[in-house]
Amino acid sequence: MTKFILCGFPRTGTTVISGSIISHPEVLFYGEIFNNTPEVRDAEAQRITLGAGWKLETALEWGISACSYKESTYKYLDELFKREVPFKAIGFKIMFDQVIEGPNSDVWNYIASDPEIRIIRTKRENLIEIICSYVRASMTRRWHTTGERLPNHRYVIPPHEFLGLFQRFEKIPVPMQEIDRSHQVLELDYGLISNDFQGCMSNISSFLDLTSREVSSPRLKKIAQMKPNEELVNYEELKQFFQNTQYSKYFIF
Repeated sequence: MTKFILCGFPRTGTTVISGSIISHPEVLFYGEIFNNTPEVRDAEAQRITLGAGWKLETALEWGISACSYKESTYKYLDELFKREVPFKAIGFKIMFDQVIEGPNSDVWNYIASDPEIRIIRTKRENLIEIICSYVRASMTRRWHTTGERLPNHRYVIPPHEFLGLFQRFEKIPVPMQEIDRSHQVLELDYGLISNDFQGCMSNISSFLDLTSREVSSPRLKKIAQMKPNEELVNYEELKQFFQNTQYSKYFIF
């Protein structure tokens, strides 16, 4: 049986991917079982929600108990991956900004130490798009949409807060920084996820040795209606502030 994780930064397409992976009959997939919020962690371990609170239409079978915040993850993941289950692949979703300190943070060492765990990794090239998506979702409390039209919002992010967000969304846990040398890795660009979802899921099926199948369009849709230079009231101020830094390359809008 293939072991795998789906990982990435927030707002890079992981939840859209999760919604299709969890419906594949050959996969046993859990959501954010190491989410930093206890209620979300418990519901996703029980397969009630998927993607930080996106509630499934009906709770799925094969739910498990949530991992305690006060213990090492090694025993928990050994039990998760070594169960006798009638599936070809088993995995879960974890975000790069989750469990980066405390007892559970050894999950990253566990993943890095086991080369049999395959890595599906999402990416989004422009960090400003990630930041805008994250701030928008945080302010509106709308992390997902199935297509309903939402009001546009414009907002100001002070330069030093923007710097903190840049640093947050470029920092990969240390054990994962050289994971490509030891593990099989499938990297999926946000553009591919958005524009060729069928091709994206075909790549995942091949990567996990699953039976390929036709997939419907993703249930979740992009929320963004405006470009970052339209959403950010102080875009020009930010562009000037970061002009001579490594972040200037992202101000292309």
